[in-house]
Amino acid sequence: MNVWHVYARYYNFGDYALGVGVRNLFLKYYNSEILFKLKDVHSLVFDENTVDQLNSSADMLLVGGGGLIHGFAGDKWMLKIPDRLIPKIRVPLIIYGVGYNQFRGEGDIHPRIVENIRRLQEHCLSFSVRNDGSREELLKLGVDLPEVPDPGFFVDGDYARPPIEGDFVIIQLANDMKHARGFDDESLLSHLSDICRYLLGKGYKIVLCPHVRTDDILGRQLIANMGNPEGLTSWEWFDIIRDECTLKGLSYYKHAKMVIGMRGHAQICPAGMLTPVITLGNHRKHLDLIKKQNLPDHYVEVGDPQLSDKVIMMFNDILANYQSIKDSYGNSLAHLLETSSLFIRNLAEISGKNNLP
Repeated sequence: MNVWHVYARYYNFGDYALGVGVRNLFLKYYNSEILFKLKDVHSLVFDENTVDQLNSSADMLLVGGGGLIHGFAGDKWMLKIPDRLIPKIRVPLIIYGVGYNQFRGEGDIHPRIVENIRRLQEHCLSFSVRNDGSREELLKLGVDLPEVPDPGFFVDGDYARPPIEGDFVIIQLANDMKHARGFDDESLLSHLSDICRYLLGKGYKIVLCPHVRTDDILGRQLIANMGNPEGLTSWEWFDIIRDECTLKGLSYYKHAKMVIGMRGHAQICPAGMLTPVITLGNHRKHLDLIKKQNLPDHYVEVGDPQLSDKVIMMFNDILANYQSIKDSYGNSLAHLLETSSLFIRNLAEISGKNNLP
C-alpha cells in the first residue's frame, strides 16, 4: 500500500519526531504493509499535476500530525489544497491529529481557511485534531472535528542510551515568535543560568536540545553567558535534524532524568516515553494539554518573574515522587494508546484496508 505522508518537514525536530509517531500508529493499527512517501507540507502545493500524480501513484493521502492549522499567510493554512481541487482527489484522504496552532495575540484563522477546512472535512475519510484544545478552538469557529491523541505520544522505541555518563536533564528552548511566547532574552537567560547552576551543583549533566535553528542560537548564548561550564552541552542540531538521526534524538528524551521544555513536542514526546516534564508555558496548547489529559501539573509560564525558583521547586517535587509520577504518565499513555488504536482500526475497517495479522 503506497501512502503519501504529508507533514511538516521544515527543519523542526519535533515535527520529524511526530511523523515517526504517525507512521508507528498506522503501521500497527491500519495496515502493516504501508510504504510511505514523505512529503513536506511547507513545499507541497496541490495543483492539477500534483493531484494527478497523487491519484495515479498512491493508495492514500495521509496528512499529519503537527500544528498545521495556522494562518501564517493570511487566508491560507499550511495544507495548500484549493477548494476547487478537493473533489478531484480520488484516493482516501485522512487528516490525522493536526493542531490549531494560532499563537497568543494572532487572533482567529481567516474565514477562507475555515471554509477550506469544512470542504476538506466533507471529502475526507477522516479529519481529526490533536488533544490540546484544538477541537474547542475550532468549535468556536463552527467547525466540529473529532479529537485524537497527539501522535507525538507514540514515538517510544528500544533506543540506545546517548553517550552521557550519569543522570542528565534536558533543557529545550524555543527562540522564535518571541512576541507571542512572552519572554525576553535577558530575563530568560538569567533564570536559566540559575537553574543550570542548581542542577550542575546537584551533580546532573545538562543537555540543551534545540528543535529549530533559532533555538540553537539561544542555547549557545546560554552556554557562553555561563562561561562554558563542564557538564552543560548541546546536541548538534545540524546532525539531529536529519531523518536518519530522528531516533537518535528521541533517545535523549527517553533516557533523560527529566525534561524542562518550551516546545509542545518537548512536552509530549518525553511524556510518551514516561520521562517527567516541567513545561515552560508559552502557548495556549501547553496548559490545555495538561488539563485535558490530567497530566501532572508541573507547569510555569516562561515569563514568570519567579521562573527559576518555581522550576527548582518542581524539579525537587518530581524527584521526591518520581515513580508515582512515571506511573501517572503510564496510566495516561495506556488510555491514549487505546483511544488511538480504536480510532485507526475503525478507519481501516471503513476503508477495507485492514490486512493486519
